[in-house]
Amino acid sequence: MLKTDSIKHYTMAVIFTMLWLSMGLKESINSAFNILFILTVIFWGQRQNAWENIKREPVVFALGSWTLLYLLGLLYSENMADAQRRLMIKSMFLLMPIALVVAYPTIGQRRLKQVLLLAPSLFALLCLIRASLRFFGEGDFQYDTAVFMYYRLSAWIMHPNYMMLVIGSGVIIAWWERINNRPIFTKTADEGLWWFLLIFSGIFLQARTGFVILIALLTIAAIWRLHATLKSYWKSFIIYPLVALTLVFSLPNEFGKRYLVNVSTEFIPDDNKDTSLSGRLVIWNMCLKCWKEALVFGHGSGDAVWRLHEIYKENDFYSGIKDKYNCHNQYLETAIAFGLPGLLVILLLPLSILVYYRKNAAVMPLVIFVALVYGSMFFESILERHKGVMIVAVVGTALALLSKEDREI
Repeated sequence: MLKTDSIKHYTMAVIFTMLWLSMGLKESINSAFNILFILTVIFWGQRQNAWENIKREPVVFALGSWTLLYLLGLLYSENMADAQRRLMIKSMFLLMPIALVVAYPTIGQRRLKQVLLLAPSLFALLCLIRASLRFFGEGDFQYDTAVFMYYRLSAWIMHPNYMMLVIGSGVIIAWWERINNRPIFTKTADEGLWWFLLIFSGIFLQARTGFVILIALLTIAAIWRLHATLKSYWKSFIIYPLVALTLVFSLPNEFGKRYLVNVSTEFIPDDNKDTSLSGRLVIWNMCLKCWKEALVFGHGSGDAVWRLHEIYKENDFYSGIKDKYNCHNQYLETAIAFGLPGLLVILLLPLSILVYYRKNAAVMPLVIFVALVYGSMFFESILERHKGVMIVAVVGTALALLSKEDREI
């Protein structure tokens, strides 16, 4: 019979895994697992000296500052309902890091790494299942290539930028453990998962800016961390970019037509009906106009997006009106809502975390993830969606915990 501690250990790990997987489902389902995980932590977490452990983790306070920022946003928002909704989403920046810190002694370092490495693979399976259900319910394809592309783009069920963060976190952990010869499962299993995540990233994120960022960060980090022993790993540095480029150029891309739009810098709204780079140029131009109206303190968390939509109407940006586009840039989104103080907070977050962990050799996975998130925020308002908040809060906190516990290399 299993000991009580073993039951707690495995149960919490299972619930944590389900929390990860639920991010690919409806937000109501994910919220239910958020609550279940937090309740489990309350009963089975390491409550003794919990406050002391939390105080030693700057990631809790760094991420929690977002919750405080949106709490202050209630003070000068006319649209109180939307401000409250956004505050509820941002509350996970405070609650989830605290829950993970308290749960960490129960889950254990090895179990947490296993969950974070397996989650992207299981998440991919869940996306394919959902794509299959949608295919049988809505699909009307006349040739094999279109069917293949449908499954290849099943990551669109949530959003490719968020999928990039999920897959990227798994690749980072697998890469870090692999180069340091510390198997998470077994050497063969880790090797297989590493290549699965690599190929899956290429298939799902082809032609996405985030995938290019991921390749660049992994290559730079490898050279930075292992410059003294670079010759021992030269095959890995060559194989990774080659495989990625092969996937980018060899896979069919019939959906590439959506990128063939007017890329003029003259910002002709009606000619830019796409949310890729050309569409974003138009959106960002509107965002700058919106920000200039309240440069210092912004429009408030509840009114920012609504004012932006009015700017769309005033400038006849019909695509933006129809699809109710947000800024597709977290920095501009924050500036419109909170002005210069909001930008200061968003820029100080990574600095406060990395300064604290700077002396730990195992901090590299956290460095890569932070850079991955901040690069992605140029092209997407990641922190304005429930899934983005959960991915950043969970992965960022987990990597901070693992960085502290990992040995010097």
